[in-house]
Amino acid sequence: MDELTSYGVQFDSLFFLPEMSRANSDFPHKELDWFQRYLWQKVAYAKQNALMHFVDDDPKVLSLFNQFAPEIVITSASGRLRLPDPLYEHAVMIVLKCQEASVSLIQRHLKLGYNRALRLMDAMCEHNIVTPMNEDGVRKIVPKFRADPLIPIHP
Repeated sequence: MDELTSYGVQFDSLFFLPEMSRANSDFPHKELDWFQRYLWQKVAYAKQNALMHFVDDDPKVLSLFNQFAPEIVITSASGRLRLPDPLYEHAVMIVLKCQEASVSLIQRHLKLGYNRALRLMDAMCEHNIVTPMNEDGVRKIVPKFRADPLIPIHP
């Protein structure tokens, strides 16, 4: 939950799906497969707690809401505004100071896991601070941010 808060996500509570046996015993729509029964718990939770809006990335969950709870507004999380990582600017400073476009560099300096460090590096690529990976899997700092901008970038 601390990681969600560090991204600026605000919430009153989190709902974690219980074990599968509960999903099978509480499921009112026997025509759906076992996995849909498991995911049904999200719909049931939203209905029981009179939620008006629910956010999820799973297309199967979105489909269940559309089919069985059309009164609840369902939004894909991927379609929502992406929140900037609070460590992004710090990661950019490290990459530019060290003049190395490396995910492991960010991991070491900020003590982060690989996935989060990769997201930071991908954001730098989107903002044209580093290049996309070349065929060797190497990224470079774009010329205007390099200490010596006259050194060419080799793809």
